[in-house]
Amino acid sequence: MSIRSWLTHSLPNWSDHCPVSGRIELEKMSHEDLYLIFLNDMLALESMAFPDVPRMPLFVQIWQEEFPHIVIRELKTVDSKDKVVSVFL
Repeated sequence: MSIRSWLTHSLPNWSDHCPVSGRIELEKMSHEDLYLIFLNDMLALESMAFPDVPRMPLFVQIWQEEFPHIVIRELKTVDSKDKVVSVFL
């Protein structure tokens, strides 16, 4: 239940999503990186003991089977032009 709850309620708060299609896109990262974010949230926010946190294989299984609309981008998004500093000599 903690995996489903996190994927439904916490993850959309810091990811890009399309309200029309329901697709949620995550920044380019590995499955391990996403699991570590989940793990940290469970330990910090839920006050769950480490042995009680679901392991990565279960996390990935539930994610792929029940949340196919949550995807990791193939390419890293580009930062805004506002953050680019030009240097002229």
